[in-house]
Amino acid sequence: MKFKQLFIVLVLLLFVTNSFGQKIGFIQRAQHRISADLTPLKKAWELALTNQNRVAELVHFEIESGLDPTVNKTFYVLTALSKDRKIKVYAPLKNVDGNLSIAGKDMPLSTVVFIETEQTSKVKIDNNTWQCERVDQATCSPSVLIE
Repeated sequence: MKFKQLFIVLVLLLFVTNSFGQKIGFIQRAQHRISADLTPLKKAWELALTNQNRVAELVHFEIESGLDPTVNKTFYVLTALSKDRKIKVYAPLKNVDGNLSIAGKDMPLSTVVFIETEQTSKVKIDNNTWQCERVDQATCSPSVLIE
């Protein structure tokens, strides 16, 4: 059993390591679009979720943006929603001249996180930190998927 777990971790690390810096999309005329084949990333995230005892088929990917109010800077994230709409994954994106790529360790925020959507209404970045708000207005922390 330990060999199987080790193999899964190694495969996951390979997928994740290769995804850092991968061009995901671009910004054009104030709109952001996905331009990459996300199949390897989808498989890696689904495997990471499975390793955390959460089974999810990620089906809806999109790029979202917002304003980090503390540092007054626009942030971009790649999101993936599960087919049953119960889990949403967030990955910070790096913007270089309008090209968006998965943020690496050189960025202030590079951790990929997920939330269970029934309990959470919104995830945002504030002061380069993931934060979320629950439906009942309480604050919460998203769960780390990949550091």
